[in-house]
Amino acid sequence: MASLGLHVTLTIMHPFQMAIPNNLAKEFFETAEKYPNKTALIEVSRVSANLKLKEEVWNYRDFAKLVQQYQRLLDSENLKAGHRALFLLPPSVKMYALVAACFANGIVAVFIDSSIGRKRFLKALRLARPQAVFSVKKFLKLRFFLPSLWFSKLFSFDSNGFGVRLWQAKELDAKIRELNSVEPTGHSLISFTSGSAGRLKAVDRRHDILFFQRQISKSLWAAGPDDVELTAFPIVVFSNLAHGVTTLLPPDLELGLDKIDVETWSSLIQKFKVNRLLVPPAILKQFIDYFDAPNENNQAKMVKEAMSQIKKLITGGAPVPNWIASQTKSMFKHAQCFVVYGSTEAEPISFASFDEVLRKQGQGYFVGYAISDIRIRIVADKIKITEALNQLIEPKQEKGIGEIWVQGPHVVEAYFQNSQESNYSKFRDHSGRVWHRTGDLGYWDDEGGLWISGRLNDRLFESNHKIDPYCLEHPIENLLKKRVAISKTKTFGIELYIESPNLNQSEQIEVAKFFKGIDLPIRSSLVDKLPLDKRHYWKIERQSLKKLKTRNLDCI
Repeated sequence: MASLGLHVTLTIMHPFQMAIPNNLAKEFFETAEKYPNKTALIEVSRVSANLKLKEEVWNYRDFAKLVQQYQRLLDSENLKAGHRALFLLPPSVKMYALVAACFANGIVAVFIDSSIGRKRFLKALRLARPQAVFSVKKFLKLRFFLPSLWFSKLFSFDSNGFGVRLWQAKELDAKIRELNSVEPTGHSLISFTSGSAGRLKAVDRRHDILFFQRQISKSLWAAGPDDVELTAFPIVVFSNLAHGVTTLLPPDLELGLDKIDVETWSSLIQKFKVNRLLVPPAILKQFIDYFDAPNENNQAKMVKEAMSQIKKLITGGAPVPNWIASQTKSMFKHAQCFVVYGSTEAEPISFASFDEVLRKQGQGYFVGYAISDIRIRIVADKIKITEALNQLIEPKQEKGIGEIWVQGPHVVEAYFQNSQESNYSKFRDHSGRVWHRTGDLGYWDDEGGLWISGRLNDRLFESNHKIDPYCLEHPIENLLKKRVAISKTKTFGIELYIESPNLNQSEQIEVAKFFKGIDLPIRSSLVDKLPLDKRHYWKIERQSLKKLKTRNLDCI
């Protein structure tokens, strides 16, 4: 295995050997007692009247006090351990404090991805059946049309109303509210999402799974005492609070990442001395596009100065093209840059430095080396789940491309209230270990590195060929430095969609040259914008490709 793989093994062997605390909030309160004056969270929000930014700074002592107040409020509302509390709120200091209070009291926090669509959202409400809902006045106005919420206690973060009470902290005496003891396999955090295949699923992060996920995070990218982190991944904040990392919450996340511009990111980095950045590839592309345009002004200087502050940059949540990695590395000159591969059910699976990504050559995207204590198997597609699969899972390692299956202490073992999805995506082997089917296709290289070649459901079949999308898309992306996608058409064969107003002659020649070595019927089209997922604004929504208005490139 390459040196990076050895480094991973040495640095993260200990997380799964640690004793699981009886409550997820225990580490946080210990951190707050140890570093009471350290900044825990910086919340930046938009003042609607003039669109200026305002901020609130919370140290660990004050934030812990707010958590304690919320614990008592939960008790006063007769919300008990095992009850489910649904959060329909954008990330904020108060939201994180309330989730921490739920953990402390043994109450299960439930989230629904706002991008899943109306029909799946209503189904998620029916499955969640929460005892309490925390939201804002705007959404709770719809409660009369949502039978799933008729018997829930409703709390608003911004106003009172008929049947809705304002959730507001109250001053308490100095007596500490003890933490509820939670079983390692007890529910802690349930998140409803549509997943890449479009099916509704509720990821059930048990107490032990959530604990191990954040221990891995701490081991891989341990923060120094003066580090300040800006992240676009809300789940990361829970780990930071437990481990004493100062976190800056960006504004407008509820509107979507595409609504936050480069100058806003940069001003936040500069003002709050941010030196760690965790963002999906879409944000990195924003920086690249910003400097592709003529911007030699004071604002551009500010952006460059901000980028020079970043010492550690981590991206993931979607495939990262080599051209993005290369240009990001040249822009963030002082940063160690990493790509992380994982899924909601298994965070993380593997990781690599940008240097490793750019050094490697293969088909699809290189996503690094497996973290310690996670097992990965490449399983031949269409294999039946029988005893034969038990033999394949362990100890034999499959060669060539197949579906990526993972198993480990931090891998989610079941979906909440969804036995059908669990039966499809989970498999218990002869040793009793639960394996998760990621739905990703991939393979191992000769150095023990993992590559992904596409989604199993997105594989195309044409002229007796099996075509994994990433194997064709990634090299064209690197040629053009533009986003592309392929799809199967009923009348022609394979269609390549290129996100660009036009291609110059040089670009057309390069693409035509690439296609000469491919014995497939391929037609190229230009589109104004490819359909993207609403969570990270990077993954292609492939089911929407055929609805696009296209302009043909007959010369390719």
